[in-house]
Amino acid sequence: MDYKSELLKTLSAEEYVTASQLSSFFHVSNKTIRSWVKSINDEGEAFGVSIESRPHYGYILIADDPEDIERLKQSLSSAEALSPDSPNTRLYYLIKVLLESGDYVRIGDIADELYVSRPTMQGAVREAEGILNQYGLTLKRRPAYGIKVEGNEFDIRRCIASYFVRRNNLLYRSDMESAMHSAAKIIRELLIRYDIHLTDVSFASLLFQSYVALERMKQGKYIELNSGAFSGAGEKELGFVRELLSVFKEEYDFDAPEDEAYYMLIYLMAGRRSGSVSGDETNFVIHEEIDELTTQILESVYQEYHMDLRDNFEIRMLLNQHLVPMDIRLQFDIQSVNPMLDQIKRYDMQSFIVATHVSAIISEHYKKPVSEDETGYLAFIFALAKENSKNEKKANILIVCAAGKASSRLLANRYQREFSRYLDHIYLCDLAELSRFDFEKVDYILTTVNVAVYVPKPIMEVGNFFNDNDRAAVQELLERGETSFLRKYFRPSAFYTDITGDTKEEIIQQMCERAAEETELPEGFTDSVLKREALAPTDFGNHIALPHPYKTVTDKTIVCVAALKKPVLWSRNEVQFVILASTGKESDPDEEEFYRVTTQLIVDCPGIEELIREPSYEAFMNLLKDI
Repeated sequence: MDYKSELLKTLSAEEYVTASQLSSFFHVSNKTIRSWVKSINDEGEAFGVSIESRPHYGYILIADDPEDIERLKQSLSSAEALSPDSPNTRLYYLIKVLLESGDYVRIGDIADELYVSRPTMQGAVREAEGILNQYGLTLKRRPAYGIKVEGNEFDIRRCIASYFVRRNNLLYRSDMESAMHSAAKIIRELLIRYDIHLTDVSFASLLFQSYVALERMKQGKYIELNSGAFSGAGEKELGFVRELLSVFKEEYDFDAPEDEAYYMLIYLMAGRRSGSVSGDETNFVIHEEIDELTTQILESVYQEYHMDLRDNFEIRMLLNQHLVPMDIRLQFDIQSVNPMLDQIKRYDMQSFIVATHVSAIISEHYKKPVSEDETGYLAFIFALAKENSKNEKKANILIVCAAGKASSRLLANRYQREFSRYLDHIYLCDLAELSRFDFEKVDYILTTVNVAVYVPKPIMEVGNFFNDNDRAAVQELLERGETSFLRKYFRPSAFYTDITGDTKEEIIQQMCERAAEETELPEGFTDSVLKREALAPTDFGNHIALPHPYKTVTDKTIVCVAALKKPVLWSRNEVQFVILASTGKESDPDEEEFYRVTTQLIVDCPGIEELIREPSYEAFMNLLKDI
């Protein structure tokens, strides 16, 4: 951080700011603030700027002219950029020089310019090379000449936009903020004129790339694209980018080839979602290949999670419309930023896990990785599908009463009135009729009498007169369901505490071998689980991983659990609790609730750490019961 410039931005020439406020803001001590102030005053003397300190009041900026403060800020920013004590800014500077040079650069020259040793600069070069490689760029070394960046203009622009512009790093251009403001005004006016809708995130992406394109074109660096390979745009999109390029050329007095318009078109189309917030935009061309991929996705989601969206036209079209711009982003390696990623993972991990499965399918289709940000956007589609299903599905209950018909009907009316949004139909019977009742008609049983015989549905005892305790208990049952069914998935014999290994592959191999000892697994089961792991991570947080086969391979759902003695680095996180689940081909009415409870372990279950310390089957089941 350029702390001197940041401190100047925080201070005011109109009112005092206390040392305590500053130390709290910068997370440093009051003593450190005093040393920063002294350093700024030493340098500010030449600019006629000082920071005055007054006991019990704090600090205030003193300057004859406000412009003097701005000149001091720019001077401090430039000094920080070339400071040998700032490794990050040294790295930024090196990458900037390499990207803009287009020719060989001597490491020794840069080291002399930054007042650092050659070995120090060599370390920065290695770090810069790793960053450049992420954008498909390489460093070419030539003795006596130095190093230079090799790669196409498209990837160079991706790197500049991501590494400098998106981070608002003024080292790239000191006037970047004002130039971006001017470009944003031009783009926004044209979007309105052409009636093109972008989300805030997509607008920012288009703005960043347009600004980078503008700066590169000023330097005579142009893009080369095969415009014929890009056919997903309509006339108004083409009109928009052509006019945008024309405005830029006129405003900044330079010439540019038609390919530059197609470059902006790529980012325009890559940022499109499914229309405006009001949903009134339908200018999407869905090609047969996209629709076939959507069909494959919905079939796989049904096979893996028994979530049948295959005939859901709304979800199918939403997925198609999302895949159209996603196809462009994957084709051109365009980074997607999802500001709501953490929220969707926290509040609907179940939908995020379904989306992760879908991302694995998309990754295999395109032979490219799908980022977590992209997965987060897919999760919203499945969250909507789940919410729609929840709104449509109501429960049927049976009330078992010993009293007469009038009191039974009165009780039923009270439940119907209180829980109308949860209930579809209420059946009534007495104990004598219970044995002849068709339990397939209902989801739950409420009884005012003791039921001593077995019934195949969850049962809850309630009072003869509807009271607050009954209301709370029944509402929880209807909202969350009953958890005793989980024992059919989680069995004591499949709860392992002796699995060992240093890698996720070793853990998965052992768990599959143990599961095969008591359950017949199809050939290639372990390979299918490992294939799924290779496509997308299954460690979602809270020390838990949820590995599963790439596709449905077992008739019935099989689940085994391992509490590891020591954590294992899975894909992104350390994992010490593994739930391996293979969804069965046979339909199971409890499966959706099984996944809800399981995924809730990841999101909000502090008890998992205690379970890891003292693992036991009963402790695990008690943990699930409380979710």
